[in-house]
Amino acid sequence: MSIQILDNYFSYNERNFIYNYCRNSKFKIGWEDSDDIEKQNLKSLNSTFTYDEYLDSGLKIGVDKISKLKAEPVKIVVNLTKPGDVHIPHTHNGQVVMLYYVNLEWQSQWAGETLFYDNECKEVIKTSIYQPGRIILFDGDIPHTIRPQTHNGPQFRFTASVFFDKSTLDSDFKL
Repeated sequence: MSIQILDNYFSYNERNFIYNYCRNSKFKIGWEDSDDIEKQNLKSLNSTFTYDEYLDSGLKIGVDKISKLKAEPVKIVVNLTKPGDVHIPHTHNGQVVMLYYVNLEWQSQWAGETLFYDNECKEVIKTSIYQPGRIILFDGDIPHTIRPQTHNGPQFRFTASVFFDKSTLDSDFKL
């Protein structure tokens, strides 16, 4: 399975800085989990970072600590999820994804997990609870989705995704 969970890559001060940077981003409506026309009404809030914002946000510090990622990202997105949002399984074909859980505090009863599926999206093969400061490094060809937080949890669940084109990674790159 091409999914790695990495904890403790950022200090608390770095995490706090990233959190404040992300929550103050300019969010817009428009990210969709599917190209299926029937699901186009399921739009999410997101903020797409420029390369300079990626550097300013502090996210590159975590990427640099992962010695495997020696390529420039092709896209950086901060997603904002609210209770009651609907998300469907999707992929990021041809990419490796570094997913970072941005919120500073989280309790397991608030949900917000990331779910990874088999190729037919019939079975969950791995689940990552929302753990503040956690990085999940995975092959974007693996179908995945999130469970939004409960109404008892925080109003906003932030994740930052840094996407790398597989073809630009070192030939010996392995997850």
